[in-house]
Amino acid sequence: MARIECHGRVEDSCRGLAVRYSDGNVAWLYQAPWFNPDRPDSALERESPYDWASDVVVTRDASFLWYRTDEEGGTRWIEYDVQAGMQRPVDRFRIVELRDIRYRGDIVHVPLFDPSREATAPRAQ
Repeated sequence: MARIECHGRVEDSCRGLAVRYSDGNVAWLYQAPWFNPDRPDSALERESPYDWASDVVVTRDASFLWYRTDEEGGTRWIEYDVQAGMQRPVDRFRIVELRDIRYRGDIVHVPLFDPSREATAPRAQ
């Protein structure tokens, strides 16, 4: 089991996105350029319309997690292979294909949890 953490959460976006595994290891999927994981409060030290991760979804079998980044250079979609611990950029149409054809819409929109601001964390299955 693992928990999805969203540091510096504002609505459905965050400045730092991580997967915290049950053994305590953390995989940082996205970090705003100024975000310091050792100082979670650094996530909200700057005002910027860019440098966010959002639209986090995971497949029902928890094999893959997808999210979107909004950076000054544009929007990117990222696929994270939960078991392999690897991520890669993917085309938006590939995400639609996987979500709607391969997984037939059987995905979970992940509720974003900011551990520095919220007491209890929902866990991904």
